[in-house]
Amino acid sequence: MKFCRPLISAAGLSEFHIYILYDLEGHGFTPTKASSVVTMDSLVSDLAGIPASPKYDIKSTNLVSHSLGGLTAISFALAHPSLVKKLILIGPGSSTPPAAAGKATLKRAAAVRASGMQASGVAEAVSNAATSETTKK
Repeated sequence: MKFCRPLISAAGLSEFHIYILYDLEGHGFTPTKASSVVTMDSLVSDLAGIPASPKYDIKSTNLVSHSLGGLTAISFALAHPSLVKKLILIGPGSSTPPAAAGKATLKRAAAVRASGMQASGVAEAVSNAATSETTKK
C-alpha cells in the first residue's frame, strides 16, 4: 500500500479512476495463518471475491500488479477473461524461478515460519535488496 499510494498520487489517477488496493494473503497488511495453504488457485479465488462483492459489483477492470501480483493477475485473467480489460504488469515474477532462487525462497519461508518476518531478518533483507541505492539515500 505504501508502495502504491505515492504512484497513484503522482499520476493523479484518483482524479479519473476508482481504484482498489489489494494485498495478497500474507503480504502487506493482509495476514495469514500458519495453517493456511496459499496457492495460485487460492490467490486467484481471493482476488475473484472483489468484483463479485456486492460492495463493488465490478463488471470488468484494469488490473495493475507487481511481482507475485503479476502472476496472480495473469492467472486471474485466464480464469476470468470477461472481468479483465487490461493487464499492467510491473516486474512480474517468473512462474518457474531458477533452482537457486527456488531454494533461497524456501529457505526464507522456513525462517519466517520459525521466527517471523522481523526476527528472521527476511523483511529487512528483502526490503534492502528491492530498494535502489538512490531511494535508500
